[in-house]
Amino acid sequence: MQIADSFPKRAFPPQGGNAPDISTQLQQQRIEHQRILVRRSMELWWPRVVLIALGGILAGVIGQFVLNYPIYVFAPMGALVILFLITWRVQFGLFVIAVTSTPLLPQAFSVKALSVYPALPLLVWLFFVLAVQVAFRVKEVVLPSFWAIWPLLGLACLAIISNIVVQVTWTTGVPHKIGNSPVILDEIYGIALFFLPLITIAVTTVSLVKKEQWIEYIQTAFLVLSVLLAAIVIIEFKRIGATIYTFRFSDPKLLWMSLKAISQILVLGTLIAYVRLLYSTRWRARIMYGVAVLMCIGGVYLCLQNSWWVEAVIALGVITFTYSRKLFGFLCLAAIPLIPVVLAEIQKLATVKTADFYRLIIWKDALRVWSKQPLFGVGPGNFWAYDQRFTQLPRYLRDFSKTGLGVSHNGYLQTLGELGPLGLFFYLAMMVVIIVVAVRLFRRSKAPEKRNDAMLGLVALGLVCGSALGDFTSGAMFLQPRQVGSSGSLTQVLSTWIIFGCIMYKDQLWRMARKKLKFDKQESNTGNYTLKGNANQWTM
Repeated sequence: MQIADSFPKRAFPPQGGNAPDISTQLQQQRIEHQRILVRRSMELWWPRVVLIALGGILAGVIGQFVLNYPIYVFAPMGALVILFLITWRVQFGLFVIAVTSTPLLPQAFSVKALSVYPALPLLVWLFFVLAVQVAFRVKEVVLPSFWAIWPLLGLACLAIISNIVVQVTWTTGVPHKIGNSPVILDEIYGIALFFLPLITIAVTTVSLVKKEQWIEYIQTAFLVLSVLLAAIVIIEFKRIGATIYTFRFSDPKLLWMSLKAISQILVLGTLIAYVRLLYSTRWRARIMYGVAVLMCIGGVYLCLQNSWWVEAVIALGVITFTYSRKLFGFLCLAAIPLIPVVLAEIQKLATVKTADFYRLIIWKDALRVWSKQPLFGVGPGNFWAYDQRFTQLPRYLRDFSKTGLGVSHNGYLQTLGELGPLGLFFYLAMMVVIIVVAVRLFRRSKAPEKRNDAMLGLVALGLVCGSALGDFTSGAMFLQPRQVGSSGSLTQVLSTWIIFGCIMYKDQLWRMARKKLKFDKQESNTGNYTLKGNANQWTM
């Protein structure tokens, strides 16, 4: 198809008239395109320019905030990383909880009188992670045997019952407040505290399934941190020029760490190092563990904590006697010449620590509190309220908010006052059961390849026996006093229950293996009878 040519001889159209101007049109289009390009560039870049400007301003403000308050920025970031790792590798989470239960980590935050340390939120988080994994059958379960935890279950149930009963039989004249806080807060805290050992043991046993090597990692971490703390105690002792008669009273804390919490982990480190010393076969290892024992026991001595002295001495004696009676007898004979020196030191300390004689009055007050509710006790969390009403302490010591004497300073009397005779029975049964589990673990681990199990059994045996004696003057060896004010030292018992959880894990593995062996024998016997019956029938 040919287009008609309106202009002769292919000439350009005339300039005048209504004919379009091509050059003008091209220029207008060029200008319009430039405007579109500028508009698009503005639309593309103006948000970026604004964000860069705001970013610069925020960087200056946040940078100054980070310099002034770095913990509020880096702590959440670190916490997210740790929570991810704990969720990903639960055995590593148990290791982190064990490390954070030592006094090296300061308080995370507080809610009124309730002090929260990092180990407690991590324990709760790991508990729910394991619960979800078990519910969806992602992880195998090895829970402690009922025969190993029935006293703890009895204590937890009795704590609820006693608090319900005491509300009906509340003694006239006893206030329902502790300071300015209602007593119900302490009651809730007290009940929760009785569930802490059960949660810790359950988390420990489930986390260790097919990862038993982490038991050694946890014990090694306790030992290393104990030696580090012992070095800190010794250095600080020398730095301030203290004496063993004034170190405790000049400052009940070392930096941010409580001397009681330090003593607790030092005793555990002493036991671990001493057991490894007994089982070491090389002199280099013996020297290393011997130095660790001396450093840790020296740190306990310098902290001037009577209850932990008792715990350490009794625990070392029980471990030595169980390991070798000959070695125990030899050490007893070697210690005879030191008896006058020890008695002289005890007399010197008795002249300095006259405040400890008030324990007799405090113990009588505890019995007086129990007499008000002799059947089920006053309930966990109510001991303080009753004690401040019936105490016979001198008047200048009756302000418990300042003196902190609203507890019995004796774990057995504290339990008797809170839960009554039945609660005391469960408390004693708890110790007996742990002793039985530890002794069984030690006795069935005589083979060289089970040396680690034997060492774990000895550590747990010494720990429970020493704590049982130390609890006479402390009341905080197995459980802290069931008052909100005791939360500042709550994490120091976590390390103890992690060790007990490890031996209960080993105990349950042994029970499962024995049950499987018994079942296999029954199946084998049933098969033999069937074969014999078939053979007789074939013969007939």
